[in-house]
Amino acid sequence: MGNAASHPPDKPVRTISEVIRSTIQERKLTAYALAKLSGASVDAIQRFLNGERDLSLANADKVAVALSLELAPRS
Repeated sequence: MGNAASHPPDKPVRTISEVIRSTIQERKLTAYALAKLSGASVDAIQRFLNGERDLSLANADKVAVALSLELAPRS
């Protein structure tokens, strides 16, 4: 089983939070719009986007589904 230390040096490791945050920004979604799409609270999403708190795993799941993101093993 691989870990972050074994990733290729030319590909920086991105956390799930980084992928979610960058996808929200790229799609220019507001916390309100994403809350409506995902069912997560506006407050939780806004605090996440402001860097004040992390998303709970349950909210990360909801947001990832709403953004059509998948978690896949590295190739």
